[in-house]
Amino acid sequence: MKAGSIEFSGHAIACLIRNHLINAGSVIIDGEIVVPAADGTTDFSVLQNELRGKSNRLVMMAFDLLYLNGQDLRKLPLIARKAHVK
Repeated sequence: MKAGSIEFSGHAIACLIRNHLINAGSVIIDGEIVVPAADGTTDFSVLQNELRGKSNRLVMMAFDLLYLNGQDLRKLPLIARKAHVK
């Protein structure tokens, strides 16, 4: 794990897959978990509370798909990687 990153091998990714956003057995997504406010901004202290289990408003903002079902996608053009998550 790199400094500043959190591995969500469980709940957050399972929800993403379960909601049919990505049809995958294994996946690595570049993104971040946020808690959006009503005005669309995010607040890190609210996220900290969410990660402690004090809230239920987690949203995963996916920026890129790096690995999918055993295939390293990093050398593909961004547009090709994004086609996997439509």
